[in-house]
Amino acid sequence: MSKKDGKQVRLKWSVPRDMRAIYANNIIVNHQDGVFQIYLFDAVPPPLLDEASLDSLTEVEAMAVARIVVSPQSMPGFIQALQTNHKRYLDSADDSNDSEGND
Repeated sequence: MSKKDGKQVRLKWSVPRDMRAIYANNIIVNHQDGVFQIYLFDAVPPPLLDEASLDSLTEVEAMAVARIVVSPQSMPGFIQALQTNHKRYLDSADDSNDSEGND
């Protein structure tokens, strides 16, 4: 909830139906000019057909798929949301692993 002149104003969350989901497996976080910049990347290694291909591989391109700019005031809430959901995921994965062993 946001507060305006002592009055609480609720946020109405809206996600467009046609919003694309983009996969990212790397992240860089910078802070400058009074904001945090979060860059999300997708790095896909090329298929390697043999050991010689692996030996000749010197780099894998990580393509930026999104840049998110966050104010310092909002960053603690972002971090908390990520930590909370990551913990839920880990707890859920632990529960799944426990139930698999009880067949």
